[in-house]
Amino acid sequence: MLLVFPTLASAQGSVTLASVNVQLWPEYDQPSMLVLIDVELPETTLLPVDMTFHIPQDSNLVAVAAYSAEGNLVNAMYEGPMTVDGLQSFTVTMNATKARFEYYQPLVIDGDKREYSYLWNGDFAVNAFGIRVLEPVDTTSISTTPKLGPAVVESGLTYYESNALELQNGEQYTLDLKYTKTSDALV
Repeated sequence: MLLVFPTLASAQGSVTLASVNVQLWPEYDQPSMLVLIDVELPETTLLPVDMTFHIPQDSNLVAVAAYSAEGNLVNAMYEGPMTVDGLQSFTVTMNATKARFEYYQPLVIDGDKREYSYLWNGDFAVNAFGIRVLEPVDTTSISTTPKLGPAVVESGLTYYESNALELQNGEQYTLDLKYTKTSDALV
């Protein structure tokens, strides 16, 4: 049994994702951060394949889904989450090249000031990593480190997004978000 795990870990680390698109929706439908992560495998990937992802210890995994050929989200088979080295891990069986997982994570709320820090922990190399932040309603100021692109308005909502980045296996990406808002209204 011990001989199997190093082989699996080695295979996991050798996978390069075609893309990862992270969306951060603060105070969307509850006073916390909704994190939506879309992952895409290269078209040449032999399916099915098991992929293990890590999320913060204080997060609440609420959905794991795959995209059907028609582009609809359908529940995916997964195991976990379980705590590993101070993080939660879950393993999803990828029967399609595209999947999404969603979780909630607490915000730091101090009066009208909010803070949040997102971390991609570098489980996989990524050819095109992008991040997009939804501006909460009643926001009077917002800033990110690193700085994201100019505001884009879609369907009456304001978003900020990064350019696509290439990340190596083990390379982390952190985005710190700070904003001030005048109410506790949700999006």
